[in-house]
Amino acid sequence: MASTVVVTGGNRGIGYAVCERLAGEGFKVLLVARDPERGARAVASIEGDVELVAGDLTTIASVRRLARDAELAGRVWKEAEALTSAG
Repeated sequence: MASTVVVTGGNRGIGYAVCERLAGEGFKVLLVARDPERGARAVASIEGDVELVAGDLTTIASVRRLARDAELAGRVWKEAEALTSAG
């Protein structure tokens, strides 16, 4: 089973490049993006195992909501690694 990496800000810039690289190296990438449409376009353009999680990480409440929603959807793994690139 491939390692899972969570990348915030993955729909553009450095975050996007990181998602591309990690997916290309065989990682399962959980791409977190604030804008669902931009996130979906990014996921569609990256080859490999990439999944979108749309969410806003600007407040603690929104982070908790995102984590809860991802967990309920079965998208959080106990051994996931995290990389944040959102500025």
